[in-house]
Amino acid sequence: MKKREIYAMALLLMATGAGLSSCSVSDNEKAPEEVEDPIKDVVEYYIVGQVMENNQGLAGASVTVEGAEAVTTDAAGQFRVAVSDKKAYAITVQKDGYLSAESSVTVPSGASNRDSYAISLNLSKKSAAVALNKNNDATVVTDGAVVDGIEDIQEAGVEVPHDAITEDKTEVTVTPYIPEQAAATVSQIKDGTSIMNVYVETSKDVNGKNAIIAVSNPTNSNTNFEDVVVYKKAAGSRADAQGFEKLGKATYDSATKSYQFKLTEGTLSGDYSFRVTPTRQESGSGTETVENAEGKVDNSGNFAALTDIQISYEAPMGWSYTTTPESVMGSDKALASLINNAVAATEGASGVYKVSYSTKTNVSGNSIMYWSVKSAYSNVDYTFKMNNGSKTVKLKKYTGSVFSYRNETANQHSGGTSTASL
Repeated sequence: MKKREIYAMALLLMATGAGLSSCSVSDNEKAPEEVEDPIKDVVEYYIVGQVMENNQGLAGASVTVEGAEAVTTDAAGQFRVAVSDKKAYAITVQKDGYLSAESSVTVPSGASNRDSYAISLNLSKKSAAVALNKNNDATVVTDGAVVDGIEDIQEAGVEVPHDAITEDKTEVTVTPYIPEQAAATVSQIKDGTSIMNVYVETSKDVNGKNAIIAVSNPTNSNTNFEDVVVYKKAAGSRADAQGFEKLGKATYDSATKSYQFKLTEGTLSGDYSFRVTPTRQESGSGTETVENAEGKVDNSGNFAALTDIQISYEAPMGWSYTTTPESVMGSDKALASLINNAVAATEGASGVYKVSYSTKTNVSGNSIMYWSVKSAYSNVDYTFKMNNGSKTVKLKKYTGSVFSYRNETANQHSGGTSTASL
């Protein structure tokens, strides 16, 4: 073969080899597109809740969670605050014309990323003031009014003693309300839980000696709590976790159907708490799947990533009775309101509400993403000692929601997983 022909054939073989080499860099060596996982990499926990007034959501209340900027409740009275540390957070709720409320929520050391913790709070509007003059007769002041006697108060009131007023037009304001206390974690609630607080405000000093603070006990059969103990807001080493100091035991007066406590000294103004000590027992806990909160995004076989995948759901929060106070009180259904107060003072405002949540995530090429949401709940029993026996109410409380998801490569169906909780 001539040298020219051999050279031409060599060039042809080289060109063919180059073509084959070019074809070998094919789709078999194309890598799936990888994208950032925003749910995994942002660490935060959520404090969510609802502020209530008379069983209705209260809009426009300012909620301050320790270490975070204040937020305002929406039209349904709801709020959500993101926090970053596992610790106890003090919470303050305020609105003009209302008594402020304080409580706390703990993000525990075992919390997972994006866990949520629910709280419900009551906010009470301040009562109108009543003006009294010096050299007064004994006068019973209740929620924005003067009544003939203690038997006429609806919730709570104060009997201002004779000659306790030293200046004309001294304003006295009496506001009954349900305080907020941190939920108990032991079977016996330390320092009791309030059936009613009475906030007394005076424009000038009023002598409190012999004044009577009273809480109505609506009953058809003289049924009453076995023991009611009175506390007063006071700073100092003897104050309890809510800042109250024990004054003594209230007396049940069957004639006026009320619990009464007579002051022996000091001024009348102050925050008085009438408390009972029920047994609180958690009878079970668990999780349940949230309705319409489960999904799968299958991107297998596609090398391009999917971005801005929307995940939305509504999770239940708060609590409701499974055995109501009215059902256990028989003919004394009106007295059930004080039992409900005692439960609400510890568990927060009654009622189950929905918290909406929405987030976005990304799914890499040739991958599958699964997600689901479950609600955490506890079953709680409260047993109250009455003069004619014990009464037990039961409730179911939703304490938060857990959002879990994982991304898997379609080839392996394992590895590359990530989980988070909301």
